[in-house]
Amino acid sequence: MHIERLNRPVFKLDDAHPARRFLSAFIDCRTDCVGRELDPPGQVPIDQEWKSPSDGRVWTFSAFAYGFLSFDLELDGFITGAPYWTASEKWAQENLPRFHSLMDECGHAAKQCGNSKCLELVDKVVGMLKLWKDYLRYREESIAGQRGVI
Repeated sequence: MHIERLNRPVFKLDDAHPARRFLSAFIDCRTDCVGRELDPPGQVPIDQEWKSPSDGRVWTFSAFAYGFLSFDLELDGFITGAPYWTASEKWAQENLPRFHSLMDECGHAAKQCGNSKCLELVDKVVGMLKLWKDYLRYREESIAGQRGVI
């Protein structure tokens, strides 16, 4: 997998390390959530649509998955030991609240529709987002330590 190659040093870490935990969860989430609206052999298609009160757009779980989970993520700041936030880390910091909000909205719509399969996927994404936030907190502490701020 391309993500594993990009992040080779991360996969040498202990399973409990915040970078490893997040990246493993991201890969699992991407594998389990992207493409679920399709009709895969032996599986039931899963999706959920809702109108977002936060941005007024009509969303689907699958659009969220393709837009925000279906990319090759590199933990560049961690891998390089950057003493500052990288562009990708800044992007994550800015967008995580939005991702949480969209998943809250999707979960609410899925509950109203009785879409328990989509709720399972939403829970998986929410868990991964928490680990992403934990990883960013770890990076923040690392950056502060490099600058002697701790």
